[in-house]
Amino acid sequence: LLADGPRRITATAWPRALDGGDDEVIETDEQRTVVRLVETPEPGMTARVTAEVGPTDAAAVGAGIAIRQVDKIANTFGDQAEALGELAGEDATVIEQLRAIEGEMRETWFLDEGSEGGQQLALIQIFVNESQRGTSEQFATAFALFARSLGVDARVATGFLVPRGRLSSPLALRSADAAVWPGVRVNGLGWLAFDPAPPQEAATTDDETP
Repeated sequence: LLADGPRRITATAWPRALDGGDDEVIETDEQRTVVRLVETPEPGMTARVTAEVGPTDAAAVGAGIAIRQVDKIANTFGDQAEALGELAGEDATVIEQLRAIEGEMRETWFLDEGSEGGQQLALIQIFVNESQRGTSEQFATAFALFARSLGVDARVATGFLVPRGRLSSPLALRSADAAVWPGVRVNGLGWLAFDPAPPQEAATTDDETP
């Protein structure tokens, strides 16, 4: 469980060190892409972790955003991404375009954790092209696809979102703290987190979902 920015704990960041004490409670692959508990956690179990804080926008602009080839799936989201990115202005940087996409999704789309979830392509296409109302997972997935359609290396990260008032050492994580968000890779600095989902859920609707 790794810190990624001031409020986020992610299981997909790059740890500097992992220490489970006398017992090996944490394992990771060679590239340290995935970090997981070896066994089901028991009450009182602790793990000591050292983590890197994610880069800032300014650092990302200086270092440069990592690029990737636009694949067939991401390419289908290119028109929407370009239209949303244009809100940042004609001479906007890639970071400014991504922040514009993030802002438009947060302000005009609708978060509904009770809607039909899922990250299947067909559901994401309905979410993006028709309803613009979906779960936090769908917001994160759509944003990552928008970013990839612009040639940016992006991913969906899962982990925990902890209120500032509960930040302490040791830090107790609960299932209710589970969260998901997208991030883009910054050359040599790690992953820059984004938060395209609105801060509050939309009011429920009486309309039947087709």
